[in-house]
Amino acid sequence: MKVLVLICLLFMTVAGQQPGSVPQFSLPQLDGRTLGSDELKDKIVVLDFWATWCENCVSEIPEFNKLLEATLRDVGDASREAC
Repeated sequence: MKVLVLICLLFMTVAGQQPGSVPQFSLPQLDGRTLGSDELKDKIVVLDFWATWCENCVSEIPEFNKLLEATLRDVGDASREAC
């Protein structure tokens, strides 16, 4: 019962928070350019830290790929509808 109460309290705490500003950061891209956090403003971003030795991390990669494919499909559908 104590665990259930703790989970409920944690959920209520997180659910009531408003998104804040993202700290400034920059990351190197595969093409050699640098991506700054300011370029991601008003975009949905999933930042996932993982390691090749982590079985759970590796097993979620196909799910991220499915999410990307579905998102690209939806964006394609939306852009066709706008024409």
